[in-house]
Amino acid sequence: MKKLAKNTELANACFVSPAGEGIFEVAGKGTQYIVDLKVKSCTCRRWDLSGIPYSHAIACMREDRIAPEDMVHSCYSIESFYKDYGNIIVPCHDKKEWHKMNGRPIEPPLYVKKVGRPPKNRRKQPYEAELKKGGKKMSFIVDTVENLDTTKLVVVMLKQAYHQLRRLGKR
Repeated sequence: MKKLAKNTELANACFVSPAGEGIFEVAGKGTQYIVDLKVKSCTCRRWDLSGIPYSHAIACMREDRIAPEDMVHSCYSIESFYKDYGNIIVPCHDKKEWHKMNGRPIEPPLYVKKVGRPPKNRRKQPYEAELKKGGKKMSFIVDTVENLDTTKLVVVMLKQAYHQLRRLGKR
């Protein structure tokens, strides 16, 4: 398992102090954890949640000479995989061979038009910048000029000039 191999590598940075009866105190990277190998739990809760021993628990297993693969939860075993997915999935007949039922036909739900103006779902171009108030403004941004081809650049500049003339009342 990839996760178990990664956790085994991380276990090199852990320092183990046995407390007795399968309980250990593990220090590493400025934190301390308590690991109980009999209950298969750690105070970091990663082992509890995933079922795969984390670096703290693997360091304790090294101390007791236990293989980490033996402490992985049984849901990750091949036997449980075969048990879960061992049944066959029977294929369905063609729709023409389905039996007709004497129930009412299933209709799609009625469409209810929402109140208000529908939102715009168009994608904005790189040269369209948003104002802080939420309005849109056509702007000439130097960074995006290099990315635009010349025809788009000319269109953008003509639009800006047209809007400026319109604002001034000359058009």
